[in-house]
Amino acid sequence: SRLYWLDLSDESDPRAAALAWIEADVQLPVEPEQLCSAALIKTAPDRFLLYRKVHHAVVDGWSLAVIFNRTAAVYSDLAADRNSEEGALAPLSCLLESEAAYQEGKGFFRDRRYWLGTFADLPEPVGPSRGRAQVAVGRRRRHELPPDRVARLGITAQSLGVTWSDLAVSAIAAYVGTAAGVPEVLLGLPTAGRLSPQARRAPGMVMNIL
Repeated sequence: SRLYWLDLSDESDPRAAALAWIEADVQLPVEPEQLCSAALIKTAPDRFLLYRKVHHAVVDGWSLAVIFNRTAAVYSDLAADRNSEEGALAPLSCLLESEAAYQEGKGFFRDRRYWLGTFADLPEPVGPSRGRAQVAVGRRRRHELPPDRVARLGITAQSLGVTWSDLAVSAIAAYVGTAAGVPEVLLGLPTAGRLSPQARRAPGMVMNIL
């Protein structure tokens, strides 16, 4: 992908200028001939921001984590004058071969029968507005929990025999059900769609919503 270089270190607030540039770029449509791009933004002599913009048709959320982790590993190796070849990403062909093998095997039809049967009689999705859930532009709000609250979540999850993420999803389900006034809610949760260790190291778009 193309790498842009921006030097904003002379701005009065370099980081704010960088975030404003990123926000403006996010709002621009992705060019069909350039589904991936990146920018290295200098905000100080010893401070840089790496920004990536990738169309969802090319990679999924799992892939972004894999790509950024690999980028960080290579950067660390180069900074320490170490060999960075170990841990290289797997090729796209690995995903394609794995998906083809799954769809041609018995597991695909078994899974399809199971999930179609499981979801055959479930209610329509709802939202907090007490109506049918509508597709809308995604919104994100970030908030850091204090360490003591994170510890309490971990203890509670452990006492229930689940992970903290399972507990968080359950809490959200309870909130949506209460807000919508229904006893049962449907949640769309992402599944990795990667069936082998090799496939987990390959960037691509194979995640699905269950």
